[in-house]
Amino acid sequence: MRNAAFTFIEMVIACSVLTLFLCAAFLLLRGGEKHGGQALWLQKTLGSMRTIVRHMSEHARRASPPSTIVFAKNIVENTSDDFRSRVSGRERLAATESASVGYDECPATRLLLFIEATPERFGGPNPCTASISYNVYSLSREGRLLYHRFEESVPQTAPPEYIGTLRHPVIPPPEARLVESHSFMENVESVETMVSSQSSGVHTIAITITCVQPGSITRRTEKVSLVPNSAVIVVSPSQSGW
Repeated sequence: MRNAAFTFIEMVIACSVLTLFLCAAFLLLRGGEKHGGQALWLQKTLGSMRTIVRHMSEHARRASPPSTIVFAKNIVENTSDDFRSRVSGRERLAATESASVGYDECPATRLLLFIEATPERFGGPNPCTASISYNVYSLSREGRLLYHRFEESVPQTAPPEYIGTLRHPVIPPPEARLVESHSFMENVESVETMVSSQSSGVHTIAITITCVQPGSITRRTEKVSLVPNSAVIVVSPSQSGW
């Protein structure tokens, strides 16, 4: 009569089957965790991309050069190249090629700059001086897409040129103070920029932002076209900060 206990061979087979089952369960769990992390990263990245696109579009629409509103006469606008919107001359800027900075310190390698000016009012019941905001978007070596806003208060100007004579060889000027800084995105692999102009003189800036998930080959790309409310200058990469 056969002994009711398991034989050694039966125990080996049972352990082998159990091991295979546990391995399959582990792989399924690991795969689900991986896909879940990937989905979470894609969702977070998409949200950040939409936020920065809205932010860039808003400041592009509000771009304007300094001007003086002369009461009951006319408007004097500063037409100097110093106060035009700026875009990097690099067709593609990789994070590995960018400067390494803390996001709350100063811009990294610059991509875009939009200038917004509140007009000076000369004469009339409510005279006031002009103020200028410099909105700088940059990419850091750490893969962060940064935003810095500088503000400058312009002293009262005088006729007949008024604010039209204002010149700033360095933008933002040293006297402008940093009032806001953000790190809008992380895991940015590269940013591509391209400027095109229409016969009407309107410039369009095409931006392509590519992000990559750390430790993965998963990528997400977002494209946007910006139409600044001012003329645009393409800045050479040889210029400091660009």
